[in-house]
Amino acid sequence: MLFTSFGDTEYNQKAMAVIPKGAIFAAENLDKSSYCFTSCATTPKFTYDGFRLVSNKEIRDICSADYEKIKHLASCQKHVLPNEEHSSRKRKIWHAKIGRTLVDTFYQ
Repeated sequence: MLFTSFGDTEYNQKAMAVIPKGAIFAAENLDKSSYCFTSCATTPKFTYDGFRLVSNKEIRDICSADYEKIKHLASCQKHVLPNEEHSSRKRKIWHAKIGRTLVDTFYQ
């Protein structure tokens, strides 16, 4: 497992990370008195081919030694919002429970 800390760019701390293809990732806000914004950007164009949310069982199988420490990062739900909110495009939003962080993935 790889852990990366992010913070204030004014103090030369990281603001983003590149996640390699095929990697499983999650984010957590460690400062409970604060907030964070987590987003996923893909290039050149996002498609759902090969995209999936990893189940708790799969996380447990892959990371059995560390599962108790990270299991709170593996609780996921799928929601579809009504198109009338964004009539110019189809919108699907994936919510992943990650501390107090919301991960959104959009497509047209």
